[in-house]
Amino acid sequence: MSLLEPRTTLRNPEPPTSPVMRRRGWWLVILGFLLPGSAQVVAGNRKLGRFGLIATITLLLLALVGLIMFFASRELLFRIVGNGFGLLVLQIIVIAYALVWLILGFDTLRLTKLGRIKGGGRWGVAVAALVAIVLPVGLAGYTASVIDASRGLLNNVFQATGPTQDPVEGHY
Repeated sequence: MSLLEPRTTLRNPEPPTSPVMRRRGWWLVILGFLLPGSAQVVAGNRKLGRFGLIATITLLLLALVGLIMFFASRELLFRIVGNGFGLLVLQIIVIAYALVWLILGFDTLRLTKLGRIKGGGRWGVAVAALVAIVLPVGLAGYTASVIDASRGLLNNVFQATGPTQDPVEGHY
């Protein structure tokens, strides 16, 4: 059994019956979760979808560069993420991508057209879509909080302020 009838697309399902719309909703939620922006390219605003796909691919490439640096030049990677500015840039990237995911997730929920799904399938698609939004965005928020705490710790521990004293009998 196929997802839809032969000449039916996710963008314009024909006929828009409840079972067809339910399958369409599930596919859009799964696509949006696995590759944010793909649901918009397939069934919605293609410009927003391309932006989401570019953001997703950029984030994946940055993660790949980080992984390569971890194995090739660990010292350089730790130098980048071990200072306040590097952690601030990382925190901004995480927050920006969380906002992109939030926008794309709610747009995917809109694209499912819950009003055309009858019965319990509506609740299943809605709950799955909300979980696919809240979990990654919440995880990104927690990650940004941990990065902020790490940045604060580094700034407090390694700041060079305060009075200096001369050594007394060779001890500081």
